Amino acid sequence: MNVGIFCITTLSLIVNSHAWARPEFSLRAKLNCTGCHVLPQGAGPRNAFGKAFGSRSHGAQKTSATDWYYGDFRTEFSRPFENPRNSKNGFTLIDGAASANFKFLENPLYNLSYLGTFDMGTISSGAREQTLLWTKTAGAEYLPDQILVGKFYLPFGLLTDDPRTYTKKQTRTTLRHFDAGLNISWDFLQASHLDLSLTNGFQSAGAGSTNDVTMAYTGNLRLNPPGPVFYGLSYSHHESEKKPDGISYSLYSGLDFNILTKGKFNSSLTGELVSGKGWNDPTINDQVNFFTTDAAYLSTVKDKESRGYYALWKLALVDIFTVFVKADSFAFDKDQPKNRFERLGYGINWQFDSNIFVIIRYDDTKVHGTVDDPNTGSSQDMIVINLRAWI
Repeated sequence: MNVGIFCITTLSLIVNSHAWARPEFSLRAKLNCTGCHVLPQGAGPRNAFGKAFGSRSHGAQKTSATDWYYGDFRTEFSRPFENPRNSKNGFTLIDGAASANFKFLENPLYNLSYLGTFDMGTISSGAREQTLLWTKTAGAEYLPDQILVGKFYLPFGLLTDDPRTYTKKQTRTTLRHFDAGLNISWDFLQASHLDLSLTNGFQSAGAGSTNDVTMAYTGNLRLNPPGPVFYGLSYSHHESEKKPDGISYSLYSGLDFNILTKGKFNSSLTGELVSGKGWNDPTINDQVNFFTTDAAYLSTVKDKESRGYYALWKLALVDIFTVFVKADSFAFDKDQPKNRFERLGYGINWQFDSNIFVIIRYDDTKVHGTVDDPNTGSSQDMIVINLRAWI
């Protein structure tokens, strides 16, 4: 193991945070997302530091020593505890993604690189991130630190790997929904970050608009001052000449009990509130069909403002074993909270080798009011097992 990877591994033991939960790591280590990831908004392919850090006390593999490539394999097994509804269960290949990151231009002021990812999974197979990334290496402080052009996911709210997260389905902003355009990023005050993006809108995955003129403006500000707390605010406005605009905002925060208690309680809590307007229409957001396919009901809430909540509490028992509780809540109409969807997930995360871990979670779901739909699995309790490996 070379000196660089040794130092990274040592840092991972000190910080003792999960690789799959990026916001918590950013909070504890006081680093921006580019500390571990290639893209400035975070998530997606990891750089050499991020790969080595993710290996934790197992020690980094040789494949962690480079930014040039990244591979991500995730498979899932799910099984309902009641009569199965019209939702998928069994074994699923979520991701089989291969990424290449080529830095083809370097000078004293900036670097220019290309990132391309192709996914061979069954959920979102095909091209994922395809970007040119300009990175400042010197120059005035007011200049952007990164400029991203191409196809990418929007920098909106708390990023999470779980595509079932209610707030992400609410606004169609999972890590499998992409838009195309321009994203400009600034890093400031050590670990605070600002993203501003101009894209086609409605997460068209780079396909552009047909029989319409659309545009989206998205901003994300994350403040991560010294201490146990970070704060964030996101806003996204998708304009259209022929359909209702899609507007959403997110308020999120995180608390690190390890910092708060000076190492006595190795736990963290993150949470988010999301409101959306225009995203209840299934012709705009196909993710609402996860909750219900009742066309009559959806027509009554199509123009309503939705409200979603997300929270994740984690407790690291040892360096490679964590227990967690994940809470989701969603209502199509914020003024009718009695008609809402709720889910509590109880699970463990065990990293049994340097580049592989397993997550086992039990989901306890409830539907309140009149929106329970037998054609969906949104009210179906189940066990979910994820196996993930990376290079």
